[in-house]
Amino acid sequence: LSEIQNKAESICWGCKATGLLPHEVAYVGDFAHDMRDAVKAGAWAIGITRDRSTENILKAAGAHMVVNHLDELLPLLRT
Repeated sequence: LSEIQNKAESICWGCKATGLLPHEVAYVGDFAHDMRDAVKAGAWAIGITRDRSTENILKAAGAHMVVNHLDELLPLLRT
């Protein structure tokens, strides 16, 4: 999805294809527009910083949570 301009439409399409509701889906992204599109689609927006100082940017764009590395994500999703 990294090259798709409107990821909200793709998230909605994926939900329809799998029978999931948007609030049952988490979208992980590292840019502000990823967070905005996930929120627009109704999905959980999870920002990932990958050791960059972008936490505040991701949160301001609507991230429900922010992690630094993917290995931090699995324990969060199990709760």
